[in-house]
Amino acid sequence: MERRKAQRVGASLRMRYRVKGESGESAWKETLLNDISGGGMGLHLKHSLKKGQSIEAFIYFSQTPEPVRVNAKVMWCKKMDSAEKEETYAIGLQYEDFNREEKEKFILLFCETMVNYFTLSDSEMGPDGTGPEENQDA
Repeated sequence: MERRKAQRVGASLRMRYRVKGESGESAWKETLLNDISGGGMGLHLKHSLKKGQSIEAFIYFSQTPEPVRVNAKVMWCKKMDSAEKEETYAIGLQYEDFNREEKEKFILLFCETMVNYFTLSDSEMGPDGTGPEENQDA
């Protein structure tokens, strides 16, 4: 049964993150998001995270060089079936504790990403969820 409140869209956005916990904060790591919505995001990692862990992250939208800072909580973590040697985990995160400025910035950039996703065909869509004009190397 799907309990998600907001529709997620495929988005290959760069994200820097670290796990926050009782023993302090982990080192910064980088990954790509698989999908994103107004309520959370999904990603695949080579290590597991525990349900309830808090994450501090910076999401890099293609429309701006400045990342959006978000805090999120791990809602679920599932080991994926894979033919690869390394284990991979699918992880679902839910946003929490947005400050007003970051929330407004996130909403604007997320909405632009959604418009691109739903209006461009797959052949027009770049790998990072942008249109062809944003993907051209100058």
